[in-house]
Amino acid sequence: MNEASFNLVGSHDTPRLLTRCGGDRRLARLAVLFQFTFVGVPCVYYGDEVGLDGGYDPGCRKCMEWDEARQDREQLAFYRALIRLRLSHRALRTGGFRFLQAEPGSSTLAYERYDERERFVILINRGGRQAGFRLPAAGTEWTDALSGEAVAAAGGNLVCSLPPYGYKVLRSKRV
Repeated sequence: MNEASFNLVGSHDTPRLLTRCGGDRRLARLAVLFQFTFVGVPCVYYGDEVGLDGGYDPGCRKCMEWDEARQDREQLAFYRALIRLRLSHRALRTGGFRFLQAEPGSSTLAYERYDERERFVILINRGGRQAGFRLPAAGTEWTDALSGEAVAAAGGNLVCSLPPYGYKVLRSKRV
C-alpha cells in the first residue's frame, strides 16, 4: 500500500510549494528531494517543477507558465535529475526504508533506501547553519548519486558536513 501511495507536496487545494516555503527555493528543493526519495509515488502538481507560486485558491490554480524565459529552469533541471535518479535505481522505488537520524526539533534528517543490490543514504540539512553527520556505513565505496563525486567512509562511518539548506544522496553497491 505504501509503495502505491501518492506523495503530494502541493495540489489545487493548497498553496503552491514555493509559496509554502516562503519563496525559498532551497527549502522547496529539500521538500522535493524528500518526495522523490521517500516510499510511494511522487506526484508533482503542474508548475511546481518550474517554480510557479501562488497562495490559496485561486492562486494555487493559476495557469501554467509556458514562457521558458519566465520559468525557473534550474528548478526544472533539479526535478529532471531526481526523476532520472529514481527511474535508474529500483531501491528508490521499491526498496526498504529506514530513518537513520530524525530528532524532534532538529534541522537535520538522514534516512536510507535499500534493496539487495544497493543502498542509498539521504542527508538533509534544512537549517541556516552548517550541519555534520556521522552515520554507520557498511562498505567503504560511496558516491554522491547526483554529482558522481566519491565520498569516503572511514572506520565504518560516513562523516559528512552539509552547508545550510544542503543535501546529499549517497549510494553504495551492496557487497
